[in-house]
Amino acid sequence: MRISEARSYSQGIEFLVRCGYGNVIIRGRRNTDGTVFVELDDKFKKEKAKGKTLISIIVAMCAIPIAILVSKVERYINISLVGIELISIFWLAIILYIVYMKEQKDKEEMYRYHAAEHKALNYLEKHGRVPETMEELKKMDKYYISCGTTLLYVAMLFVTMVFLVFAFVPYLALKIVSFAIATILILYLWPNGKCNFIQKYFVLEPTNAELEVALETLKLYDRIIDFT
Repeated sequence: MRISEARSYSQGIEFLVRCGYGNVIIRGRRNTDGTVFVELDDKFKKEKAKGKTLISIIVAMCAIPIAILVSKVERYINISLVGIELISIFWLAIILYIVYMKEQKDKEEMYRYHAAEHKALNYLEKHGRVPETMEELKKMDKYYISCGTTLLYVAMLFVTMVFLVFAFVPYLALKIVSFAIATILILYLWPNGKCNFIQKYFVLEPTNAELEVALETLKLYDRIIDFT
């Protein structure tokens, strides 16, 4: 039984837990009256799983036509130039999104919950148990190595490096060596937290209010472990 995914929003956080009898959501939030509410949801994820499966099927179905199309137009256009333009547009979109989200002051509460979620996951991974107090949780890093934001950045960085290698490095042997170097570089930077800087735009140091919600959500997770 383990937490496989986590999300944060403006009122709280939720953990997707994979267990023997299926997937469940453990959700914690702060009510308008200031109290903390936690719940277990075993229906939500079934619909999510169907959605992910459908997306995977669509992507798989589109991959072959796209590959055929690229092979047909390759002789008429400069694929390398098109690739650079697409990657540049994607990076520009990421930068504009970061700037836009940074200016959204109404997102600050969600960013604090995002950091509280990270602290909870970091504590579980480091100690293998649920913290007993908020002080224990507070000491943890607000950046999480497997955060979706970081994973997207790492994936895009790797794709960019690989494309540049195969588009501009001459000779197959040099391409292979360059690809190996790019892979080793990514495998060094990511596990050592060197790519976590991108998270600073999407997390803020949590207050006791966000940490309390995270702690109570973890306690429900702990009770489920004891029950199973």
